[in-house]
Order: sequence, then structure tokens, then C-alpha cells
Amino acid sequence: TSNQNKYMGPCPPSGTHRYMFEIYALDSSPGLPANTERDDLLKAIKGHILEKHTLTGTFSAS
Repeated sequence: TSNQNKYMGPCPPSGTHRYMFEIYALDSSPGLPANTERDDLLKAIKGHILEKHTLTGTFSAS
């Protein structure tokens, strides 16, 4: 890790891999720190989700 709060993108081994991203539209900001764990985030946004969609893409390491 780089110890920075940013998305570094996929880093798969050779071959093509599928990645699924869950995208949420919320009625308010949860106001959580950038290093919040997934389970804590999902608890915080429960009851505030207006829409949820999944974006699926593939990535191949060169």
C-alpha cells in the first residue's frame, strides 16, 4: 500500500479478470473517514440508499 487515501486500481496477475463495483446514490453524506471499512460503511448508509447499481468491467494486466 502507499499509505494514501486514494484508489489505486486493480493489480491482477496475468490474464483477464472481472471486477464489480457497487455504486450507491444516497440521500445524505455519511461523513465517514476515508479509511472506513466496507462493513462500517454499509451500516452507516443503511436507510439512506436511494438507488444501487453494479458496474462490471474486465481488466487485463500486460
